[in-house]
Order: sequence, then C-alpha cells, then structure tokens
Amino acid sequence: MSKTKSRDHRGHVQMAKLRYKCVTGKVRFRDRREAIDALHRTQLNAERQREDFGTTRRSETRCYRCPSCRGVHLTSLTSYITAPNPGAR
Repeated sequence: MSKTKSRDHRGHVQMAKLRYKCVTGKVRFRDRREAIDALHRTQLNAERQREDFGTTRRSETRCYRCPSCRGVHLTSLTSYITAPNPGAR
C-alpha cells in the first residue's frame, strides 16, 4: 500500500494522509466528494458529542471551492456572502 493511503486500526483510509493545508491554513480536500464525506463524518461526530456531553464546538454545514488552492474546504457559514467593496461605485 502506498504511503498516501495508509489505513488505521479499523482498516479505514486515513484522510489526513490524502490532503494538505491551504495557504489559508485550512484543511484542503481534493474534490467535493471527499469534502462531503468529511462533512458527514464531522456532523456524525458532533451529534455523538451532543449526546455524550450536551454540547459541541463542531458546526460545519457545507463545503466550498477555494480560489487560492483550488481545493475544497468546510465552513460553518450557511451561505456565501460577499463583502462590500468600499472602493467600488
């Protein structure tokens, strides 16, 4: 098995080995499918934390394409809002 596709003790592919960080410091996913898989795992873990501890800090709700690294990131924002450009008329 290649170094980039190592498996953990349960036989699952370790996703951290398959991605690298963006210049923004965020975790970069190669494509939308990989990001959605991670989003579903994150939401499942958040649900388990709520059941066990009553609260969670995980709040990712969607993924988006990053113009800097051309990868995909997760975000907790529910929709994309552009900031107003003060120099534009």
